[in-house]
Amino acid sequence: MIVLLCLGATAAAFVFLCQVRAGPVSWLRSYAVQRSARSAACILPAQRVAGSYQVDPVQHVGDYLVVAVTAQCNQAGRPRQSVEGYSALDSTSGEGCSGTGSFTPVATPAGGSVLVEQVSSATCGDAQGAVSLVTGQVSGSAATAIEVQFANDAVAGGPIQNGRFVVVAPVYSAVCLVRVLDADGALLASHRNSTPPGPAQSLGACP
Repeated sequence: MIVLLCLGATAAAFVFLCQVRAGPVSWLRSYAVQRSARSAACILPAQRVAGSYQVDPVQHVGDYLVVAVTAQCNQAGRPRQSVEGYSALDSTSGEGCSGTGSFTPVATPAGGSVLVEQVSSATCGDAQGAVSLVTGQVSGSAATAIEVQFANDAVAGGPIQNGRFVVVAPVYSAVCLVRVLDADGALLASHRNSTPPGPAQSLGACP
């Protein structure tokens, strides 16, 4: 009887997974990419501060599943650190990458000046198939959206939420220009990158 109940529960779980968009394999890959990002958020011996871990919805961009996270990390003898991380998984090959970096949260006081406080980017894949993730901090309450221009002239965008933005695009190219927009699409501020000589040139050069 117990065996039958276990088999019934297993079958019900499988049916549920099959009803998830794209089926159980997609669900498991989504779980795997979230778990990878969570593990990378605070590297041992640092520990996550309880309640500080925030995860964005998983995005399916091109062949990749991508998730971005933020957290605060404590480590003995060091100041508390705010970190942001990401994990990307190629849903066709099963290969992926992840990374983390520190950032300083910015305040967005009403009527304050709009400034691009920080921009960071990462690329997973190669010229045959890749995904780029661009994150950053923007001050100023009037800023509502971000627009990113790449060296290959591709453009991608996304919202600004609580002073932070995350833009994910199926692009293998360097980030050249970040524009900050208001609710009407008017330009409020911008940040331009230049590509120094070196390995980054493989992603294209910015003017």
